[in-house]
Amino acid sequence: MYFTDILHGACDVHVHTAPSLMSRELDSFEMARRASKAGYAAIVLKDHHSNTAPVAAEIIENLDVCRLVSPMSPVEDSSLAGAVSNAAGRNTCNASGTDACIEPLKVFGSICLNNAVGGINPFAVEVAILFGAKIIWLPTVSSENHLGKLKNNVFPNSRIKLAESPIRVTDGGRLLPEARDTLRLIAENPGTVLATGHISARDVDAVLDGAVGLGIKSILIDHPTFFIEASRADMQRWADSGAFIEHTATGSLPGSNVFHTDHRKIIELIGYIGPTRTIISSDAGQSGNGCPIEVLDKFLKLLSDSGLCDSDIISMVRENPRKLLGIAPYGMVCSEVF
Repeated sequence: MYFTDILHGACDVHVHTAPSLMSRELDSFEMARRASKAGYAAIVLKDHHSNTAPVAAEIIENLDVCRLVSPMSPVEDSSLAGAVSNAAGRNTCNASGTDACIEPLKVFGSICLNNAVGGINPFAVEVAILFGAKIIWLPTVSSENHLGKLKNNVFPNSRIKLAESPIRVTDGGRLLPEARDTLRLIAENPGTVLATGHISARDVDAVLDGAVGLGIKSILIDHPTFFIEASRADMQRWADSGAFIEHTATGSLPGSNVFHTDHRKIIELIGYIGPTRTIISSDAGQSGNGCPIEVLDKFLKLLSDSGLCDSDIISMVRENPRKLLGIAPYGMVCSEVF
């Protein structure tokens, strides 16, 4: 059992699973099974070296990932369980005479624009979007900023033997043509989310200027206290521009093998920026860190025990990620269908 029902309807926008060239705790199908059982609304599969959209599509096609929307109605009654198993990838109402609504787990793919996919490669971006990728992450493990700060940060190794070539997003503070083209593709596909990856704070400024100018509405700033080294003023400016600021469970949960920021600092930043512009994800799945659901649950309990109120936690793990991903508000899923 998890400590709270807040996980019902939650969306984890940052999950690492196998297959991967980095060691992972579990595979994507198992992650989806567990997320569905826990009552999640959505997960986003992230891999630093490949487009995960085809894997996400296979999961949706072949795995029964339906659940009751109501957090107070676990699937224990056999008649409801039958309704869930028959929902098969669509929103519906059960046939048992109750009003409980059934919502399938949404599993989204994404792509990170690292060397493995040609860097900031608009062609790879367009293909990923056509495959259904929900999030386009700017360079992470291949970014110039990441590689320059790697010696000062703990980060998992991959099986790739080739040396990473540093990928830049800007030149002299101006977006490179391929970066502008990538933003244009995202703007042309409004359901797609732009995530800033591991680029520098100054590059985030340039990217946000370009993205806002093109009308991109869904923007995620990745863990600004990890590699990015953003100031509070940076985060406030980005939030004011309409972006969501992400903080991660693995980064602040004691015992994590990628721990980097004390949870009390995260609470301070949430108070400064505000929970309405903050998203909490797990960023979990690394071997040794446990299942992403358990990691997120432990972190939410830590935040709650440290004084963060449930309503703020709900905003950051349930409502704000839904806004980012374009999912109907919690409790209104059936209205999309009926």
